[in-house]
Amino acid sequence: MMGYIVKRLLTIIPTLVGASIVIFSLIHILPGDPIITMFGKQPSFEAIEYLRHQYGFDRPLYVQYFDWVWNILQGNFGNSIRYGSPILGLIMERMPATLWLIVFAMIVSLSVSIPISVLTASRPGSMTDHAGTMFVLIGISAPSFWLGLMLIMVFTLYLRVLPCYGFVGPMESIPEFLAHLALPSITLGLLMGGTVTRIAKSTMVEVLRAEYIKFVRSKGVSEKIVLYKHALKNTLIPIVTIVGLQTGYLLAGSVVIEQVFGWPGMGRLLLQAIYTRDYFLIQGGLLFYCALFMLVNLATDILYAYVDPRIRYE
Repeated sequence: MMGYIVKRLLTIIPTLVGASIVIFSLIHILPGDPIITMFGKQPSFEAIEYLRHQYGFDRPLYVQYFDWVWNILQGNFGNSIRYGSPILGLIMERMPATLWLIVFAMIVSLSVSIPISVLTASRPGSMTDHAGTMFVLIGISAPSFWLGLMLIMVFTLYLRVLPCYGFVGPMESIPEFLAHLALPSITLGLLMGGTVTRIAKSTMVEVLRAEYIKFVRSKGVSEKIVLYKHALKNTLIPIVTIVGLQTGYLLAGSVVIEQVFGWPGMGRLLLQAIYTRDYFLIQGGLLFYCALFMLVNLATDILYAYVDPRIRYE
């Protein structure tokens, strides 16, 4: 297992190099001048040239790229043009809020999607099955900002039971932390739950038709044990796979959700960086996201061996 982990970590390096080239190229294709954005509508020519030289924008693109990569290898992501502070510090400051959001969204998603998958697969054609299908359609097709606004309208404006804006850290007040986390995590979790339910249900239907399930039922085992102990256990590999892949969706979806709920995470930081053409912050944030997603995929592969003992890595 250790040898496999080392090999996978080594394969991340060329992948990150390719991602860095794509990110750097796309960022410099974006219209707009970050220096003019900093100063406003009428900066002087001398000021523009001075800052362009100061930040290295007057050098060839390949020189800028290699300087950026070399600095990252030394742990220096550069300084944000807008905030004037180290980018790595900004990432470390904002990332915990995003991670809390993603973790709780996954908890919401699995808590909803797995029971729905089991119930709908075991009762085909029933009202439960139709309701589960509606949940899948809503989860797959509903825009994240629309669902977030609907939840705000119901739980904040009408019922007045949950806040809809801001963030309170768990060290300050756990009840307030959970209250502020509820709506954004439920929004992301329900949207992710639609995809997880669709995959888990289709897999569960196939498992329930397997011969060993018929044999277990013939022994008089209760339907609850058949579903949750024998059938569900054999659907975990597809569930783990889709959850790992959906992490990328959660990272991307958090950009919109954090803006809707005023959540001070990485997604909102990147969105503000795009508005202000903060090239260095966009580059560093996107590359950090890529590395995080690759590590999640590695963790997903490792988890396979614990979910299914038949899987062995050399």
